[in-house]
Amino acid sequence: MPVTRASGRPAARPRRTGARVVHAEMLEVQRPRLINAVISLVEDGGIQALTASNVVARAHLSRKTFYELFSNVEDAFLAALEQTVEFGRTLAHDAYARESDWRSGTRAALHELLTAMEERRPLARVCLVDALVAGPRVWELHARVVAELGQALDRGRAVAGSGYRPPLLTAQATVGAITSLLHTRLLREDPQPLTDLLGPMMSMIVLPYLGAAAAHQECTAPTAPRKREPAPDPSPADHRPLTQPRMRITYRTVRVLSAIAANPGASNRHVAMEAGVLDPGQISKLLARLARLGLVENHRSGLAYGENAWHLTDSGARLETSTTGVRLGA
Repeated sequence: MPVTRASGRPAARPRRTGARVVHAEMLEVQRPRLINAVISLVEDGGIQALTASNVVARAHLSRKTFYELFSNVEDAFLAALEQTVEFGRTLAHDAYARESDWRSGTRAALHELLTAMEERRPLARVCLVDALVAGPRVWELHARVVAELGQALDRGRAVAGSGYRPPLLTAQATVGAITSLLHTRLLREDPQPLTDLLGPMMSMIVLPYLGAAAAHQECTAPTAPRKREPAPDPSPADHRPLTQPRMRITYRTVRVLSAIAANPGASNRHVAMEAGVLDPGQISKLLARLARLGLVENHRSGLAYGENAWHLTDSGARLETSTTGVRLGA
């Protein structure tokens, strides 16, 4: 063991900073996979299905990984709710921004939210019904969302007539009424489409600001949804591939995918050198497994017999892109 010249005591071993950084970043790669598992579980079985064992089984990860990222199941559930709220916020914001005024923008945003909730109805029930018994941290998130929606509806004061302008409390009360309607319909498992509520809800929204005539127009306007693509998964698109392969996404897997992405057509030996895999048998098994999962494919045409030429599939490229935050050289 090396010693210091000044004291003669053993020198402290250098910290493995690089390895710790890689480990921390690999954990962040696994975080969306666990959140996606939480969302999938509550859609299938409600909040009562949430246990650490069920989450790690659905995510195909270890309990150690789960507890390195979340202190408990409530923490993971809150992260899933926050992600879902952000997804809804983006939907509403984009829909509102496409319109030219508060009224049409509000209708477009509400339409998007109701359509998304209808298409992911079990998830909507968890967020609006089951989550209300999940504890103080979830109640705080719910209160923040209600306040944010109230601020959005309160923009109606800017377009109201020159007479009486309702206070902010009016918008907050309207949000409360809307969430109550959704809560009731989801709680009773009413089969009527949630999008049927678009007209009545818009009528409630515009009445204090634009008057009875505008409210009547909104209530009687056609509610048939305009042509649109199904609502995407609330998980970010670049994270969704992590939920598809039934394997653990390890540091070595990331290095192999990145090696092929940087060197399309690479041979087994080339991939092994780039990924730091010394055992030829091990790299062959790993590449074969990735091929079975549809992440890589072997293009041998025009090459010598027995020589491989590995390329990423579309799924493999999406997965590799989603893990580019990992410092492969560390």
